[in-house]
Amino acid sequence: MALHAASSPQKVDQTLQQTPGIQIFLQPIAPPAALGLAGFAGSTWITSSYIANWWGNSESPTIFFPFVGLFGGLAQFIAGLYGFKARDTG
Repeated sequence: MALHAASSPQKVDQTLQQTPGIQIFLQPIAPPAALGLAGFAGSTWITSSYIANWWGNSESPTIFFPFVGLFGGLAQFIAGLYGFKARDTG
């Protein structure tokens, strides 16, 4: 709908006073980078402490592999999902 200044001033005022039909609701969430970094730090700590021979034996990788996958993989994946929701993808 085009508005011309020469047309009715009431029509121009009515159009300018309208409330838009679209509303955007933003949900405040914390920056998800902290979750991804914590997952990376946890998996790195578990792996590096095993490599440094601070604990474990030859069968230990089968025990700590799920923890590394959980901290490193799942936490970073969830952080990526929340990053997309928070519009923090770039």
